[in-house]
Amino acid sequence: MKLAKVLSRTVLVLCLSSATSISPAATITYLSNLANSSWGGYGVNGNWGLGQEFQTGTAPGGYSLNLVTLSMLAWSEGVSNFQVSVYSSSGGMPNVPLQTLSGSDDPRTTGLYDYTSPGITLSPGTSYWIVATASGAANGFSSYGWEITRDAGFVASDGWQIPAGNTHGQYYTASGTWTLLDPSVYGWMKIAVNA
Repeated sequence: MKLAKVLSRTVLVLCLSSATSISPAATITYLSNLANSSWGGYGVNGNWGLGQEFQTGTAPGGYSLNLVTLSMLAWSEGVSNFQVSVYSSSGGMPNVPLQTLSGSDDPRTTGLYDYTSPGITLSPGTSYWIVATASGAANGFSSYGWEITRDAGFVASDGWQIPAGNTHGQYYTASGTWTLLDPSVYGWMKIAVNA
């Protein structure tokens, strides 16, 4: 009888311990091309920014954005204030900035950098852009390097994708205009999106 009581108390303690250590629901990496081979990088500085389009999947309620990951290369001196934002898409181009993400404003060494969202819901089956901007530098040799790939493939779930077509864009600060670049020539920016 004593053994049965000890066992039942042990089971109760284990159950309570498990109940109090439950963590929040894990987020999912819905889209990534980070494993693709590198083809160098393009610069982000005060003269121009860069963007990569992506499209959400089919969940009726949409997706709560958690973070995006950029693959960055070593940078040159003279640039600062690196910033990553999520933009809406209109006519296949970045349109309205929806949210600035939190993360390193000086990704000066080669590696993966996470930029977190304080909370935004992405609509299903909708295109958005990840846009990177910075300050400083008079030429392309002084810039943060966002890594690119010439491999068109990506890993995705729930219908997420990098759409076909010209989904990589360059922003010219002086004119405030975007130019879309043919990925078969200029590649795709290396990203992951987690929600």
